[in-house]
Amino acid sequence: YSGIDSKWLAMTPVLSESYTEYVTRLVRNLHLIKLGKGANATVFQHPRDPTVAVKVFSTYDKYFQEYIKWVRKNQRNVFAPKLKGKATVYMRKNSPGIGILFMERLTPVTKEDERKWTQYFASFIHHRYPGDSYVRFGSLMNKGDLEELATNPEVPKDVKDIFKFLRQHEPRLDASSANFMLRGDQLVFTDPLA
Repeated sequence: YSGIDSKWLAMTPVLSESYTEYVTRLVRNLHLIKLGKGANATVFQHPRDPTVAVKVFSTYDKYFQEYIKWVRKNQRNVFAPKLKGKATVYMRKNSPGIGILFMERLTPVTKEDERKWTQYFASFIHHRYPGDSYVRFGSLMNKGDLEELATNPEVPKDVKDIFKFLRQHEPRLDASSANFMLRGDQLVFTDPLA
C-alpha cells in the first residue's frame, strides 16, 4: 500500500514486543486514532488517508488469517472488505507474530442495519420452524441455515460464496455485530471467525 511512509516503517514491531506493547507504542508515538478493538486486533484510522483503516492483529488469531486469505481471493465479493496492498506479518520464534493490514474504512452497523440484513438472509431459508426468530444475525448461524444459504440455488452468488466459507468454519463463527460493518448500505463481514 502506497500510504506507508518512513515514519510508519520505523514503527515495525521489535522482536521482544508483545502485541499489546506494540499497539500501545503505535498510539503513543504515532498518535494513531483507535477505531475499534477486539480480542486479537486493533483497528486504527490511517494517519493520512481517511478512506483507509489499519488493522493490527496478533497471528495468534489463525482464523482471522484464514478469513483474510479468502477475502484476498474474493475481492469482488460485495461482502468482503476491500484490501489495500498485502498484509505484512512479523513472525517471532517463541510468541505470536504481529500483522498489519490496510483495508477500506467502513462504518459501524446499527441495530436496524443488523435487523435488515438478517431478514434479507433469512428470506432464502425455507426450512424454518414455528417460533424461529431471525432478528439478530447470530440467529442464522446454525448448521441448517448455513447449509441452505451456501447451497440454495435462489441465493445470489456473493451470498452463497461467503456462506460456503462460513459453513466450512461453522464451529468458529462469531456473529456479533462488532464483526460486521457497512460500506454505504452494503453489509461487510470484517472478522466473522473466533
